[in-house]
Amino acid sequence: MMNDEHLLNFINDPAWDSPFFKRLANNDTGNAPGHQGGIVVPMELRQYFPELDQGRTSPATPTVDRRLVAELFDGGSFLGQCATRYQFQTWRGDRSAESRITGGLGPLRNRAHDGDL
Repeated sequence: MMNDEHLLNFINDPAWDSPFFKRLANNDTGNAPGHQGGIVVPMELRQYFPELDQGRTSPATPTVDRRLVAELFDGGSFLGQCATRYQFQTWRGDRSAESRITGGLGPLRNRAHDGDL
């Protein structure tokens, strides 16, 4: 487990960019009626994630993704590491691409509530 001091040292390390935070909506937590899978990445935060080619999405290929390894924290508590993916989802090409992080996030999402950072 990583305590608050270790977390602060980690995020203040000059080898890393500054961290960013997102306030979770109810559909990020899996508690919304639609039970969406994963955390939405707003357009303005996409610059901090691996590049995805939105032009590759189509009705035949509605999702474009990249695999990631994520470290999950609840405050200063380290919950674990998981294999996850960052994706553009277009729902069979019917909608503009929405970016999400999906898969393996249960240890974090199961604790999350609407409004959490």
